[in-house]
Amino acid sequence: MERPQGPGCRPLSLLLGLSLLALLAFALRAYRIDWQSIWVDENFTIFLSSQDIASITRITSGDVHPPLYYYIVHFWILLTGQSEYALRFASLFFSVLLVPLTYRLGARLLGKGVGATAAVLTAIAPFQVYYGQEARMYSLIAFLSLTSMCAFTEVGGFGLAGPEAKRYSKRSVLYWCALVLSSAALLYVHYFGLLVIFLQNAIVVLTRLRRTSFLLKWLLSQACVAVIFAPWAMVMLRVYATNDEPWRRHIPLLPMMQEIMINLSIGQSVEGALSIPLAAGFFLSILVGATALAIKRGSRQTLLLLAVYLFSPILVAYLISFDKPIYGGSRYFLFVAPAFYLLISSGINALRARWLPLSLALLALLTV
Repeated sequence: MERPQGPGCRPLSLLLGLSLLALLAFALRAYRIDWQSIWVDENFTIFLSSQDIASITRITSGDVHPPLYYYIVHFWILLTGQSEYALRFASLFFSVLLVPLTYRLGARLLGKGVGATAAVLTAIAPFQVYYGQEARMYSLIAFLSLTSMCAFTEVGGFGLAGPEAKRYSKRSVLYWCALVLSSAALLYVHYFGLLVIFLQNAIVVLTRLRRTSFLLKWLLSQACVAVIFAPWAMVMLRVYATNDEPWRRHIPLLPMMQEIMINLSIGQSVEGALSIPLAAGFFLSILVGATALAIKRGSRQTLLLLAVYLFSPILVAYLISFDKPIYGGSRYFLFVAPAFYLLISSGINALRARWLPLSLALLALLTV
């Protein structure tokens, strides 16, 4: 497996490749973006975003979603209008940005090859394309959570060791600021942002408790996020206590996990009977990737990080649902997709060294 490298060196070929991938992602999301008419949830986006800022704040104080996404769309439609294309373009924009961010996270944690493969999967994944064409907040959640995770790996020193890590020390203040601002913004976009805060703290507890200097900075950063979100925290607690939506459901953990993983793999358009066989290639890649990381001593911490990133938000949401069902469908977990694609890419790259034809066939299956 390729030795993890920092993404500081950006040769022209890398920039060209990422630009072409971003253009591909843009084309896939822009294609027929206005083909389907506005549906119910998007109508609510139009209604709420058309209000003044005070009204948006007042209405969202009783809704299950906080106001930041609607603030953004409010100013966006003032510039672009309310056509299907214009309304959905904001989601497309944030969805395309996931491509270079996924590469950056992968390059830092697992090397440029894994990062590039994960960026390809992000660009073409049906689930990503679908929510990059919907005028809702899910691609923005994915963007902010991935920005937060990129900053988190930087400040935590994950993936880099020795002299390589020193290159980033001069920019550490910027990374800490990016972590705080993206995490706080995430909480103002969707309450599931708390799951991102939880998984980051879980990783810190599991891997960084002995680093006193880092822990002090980490606690300060979390305090800053809490202070920024404090004006809305009581609203969130009141909404949780009083809002009951009958369509939200508590389902067993395994069917919930299966639904999320299949949708991250092949999207939502495949019939149930065919979905598991078609998604089997993804699951095989994850198994191979996790095994490759587990047997390589220096990569075990990265495996732990990715496992917590992918699975802990799902498990916590499942446990909370015993008190009140909060699962609103797999779209709520679009933000765990980078960990999913990185594990898949790790498996593909592990196979490539020994069984190139098999890895190429597996990649072809994943892109069908």
